[in-house]
Amino acid sequence: MRCKTCEYPLWTIRSRVCPECGSGFAPSDYEFNLNSVRFCCPHCDQQYFGTAPNGHLEPRAFECRNCRRFIDMDEMVLLPREGIDEKMTEVRRLPWGNEERGFFSRFFGQVGWGMTRPQEVGRGITEQTSASSALGFGMLINIVSLVFGVGALVLLFMLPLAMGRGGGGAAVGGGLLGIGVVVGVSILGWLIGVAIWGALTHWFIGGIGRERVTIGQTVSALCLTSGPMLLIAVPCLGPYLLQYPAMIWWMVSSVLAMHALHGCSGLRATLATIAPPLVLVAAIATLFFVVMFGAVATARTAATAAMTRANSRMDEFSAMALAGTVASYRMQQRGGQFPVHGVELMGGGALNAATMVSGGDPAREYGAKVNGHALGEFASDPALVREAIDALPSGVIAHRVGDFVFTWHGITPSTDPNLWIAVMVPPPSNAGPFGSSTTWWAVEADGDVTEVPLSTRASDLAAQNRLRAGYGLAPLPDLETVLDDQPATR
Repeated sequence: MRCKTCEYPLWTIRSRVCPECGSGFAPSDYEFNLNSVRFCCPHCDQQYFGTAPNGHLEPRAFECRNCRRFIDMDEMVLLPREGIDEKMTEVRRLPWGNEERGFFSRFFGQVGWGMTRPQEVGRGITEQTSASSALGFGMLINIVSLVFGVGALVLLFMLPLAMGRGGGGAAVGGGLLGIGVVVGVSILGWLIGVAIWGALTHWFIGGIGRERVTIGQTVSALCLTSGPMLLIAVPCLGPYLLQYPAMIWWMVSSVLAMHALHGCSGLRATLATIAPPLVLVAAIATLFFVVMFGAVATARTAATAAMTRANSRMDEFSAMALAGTVASYRMQQRGGQFPVHGVELMGGGALNAATMVSGGDPAREYGAKVNGHALGEFASDPALVREAIDALPSGVIAHRVGDFVFTWHGITPSTDPNLWIAVMVPPPSNAGPFGSSTTWWAVEADGDVTEVPLSTRASDLAAQNRLRAGYGLAPLPDLETVLDDQPATR
């Protein structure tokens, strides 16, 4: 509290006249921060503390509880509260709320305070500070940053279009409309974000410190220290080079303002101010990854299903090709007999190796072996075909070539035409990047191709074995157990 004429300190002065210049004064002529000043009874020195919004006593006139004499605030002797510097008693009028200044002076003055005097911003926020006005200041910072920082960059790219012929005006109009949409969405997002940030910070601090600090004052502190964000308004460079330094600067200023506003420890102010945006960023990142991984998983599932269906169709075509090749082979044989070994159908290139594997899988095509030889070798080497026939064990029921399991052993032209002579059975180990088909395709003795889905596989196999039993044929095992080097025998 200093003389308004000569700046002489007026603490402890009992008379109501400045001893330096003789100007009169009264404590009611000044405003103080809450609970920062001791009002002492002029008769007994009993101390009282101002609880009014302007730091004055409420009520200003009353009976002293110590000496029982009636006193008025303007009669009392004033001292700073113990442990508080004189400067901390002064009410600093925030530039943005000072109606005596012009608009640009208020705006840039508040920007400067937010950058260099954040603690004074915190001390200057009172119950009279308008939260809506503070939000307006923050939105103005946001708008200026976007228009001059991002907008300048957009206009730079639109300039060649505007100077060109035809369609340039439409492109520029679309660009300006886009800037408007971005600004609108940004303002809305900023309002929601700073409201959540302020509410969480206020909650984390726990309402301790200065009396009657409201959530509106906490939000105001965030808004009125956002001056560093104006760095983003530097045309073209701001959004790229200065965005993160500006955000860090704003956070530091907010921490200092919260420390002064709430009177809490620096550590508590730091954690309460920095934690909410970090939590918000972590939540957004988590949501992003959950959505992305969910989308990837869904896409992979859909792709797997599509590839499985495609593989199943390819397997059907392979079964049809094999049925045609078997029919041609039988026409060339006396009595229409079936081959002994499936590799006989590959002689002369009648069936290629890709046809013999599920989905035409190259890895399976070159990895499948018969009697130690790759499938492709049998097309041009009759000796290998004879060796494979001779290698079949006695009493064989079924043998595998690639992904076809041949079950024609013991079947003659006179047996039931519905008996399976070969079945496309991808082995469980044959699972490519999208898995393998779960559908079997059975070639019947009359050349028909029948689908054997997983849902009815067991019953279809049981029905086939009942049919085989009527002709004295051994039952077929689970065809997936018939492997390249392990034919099924009696």
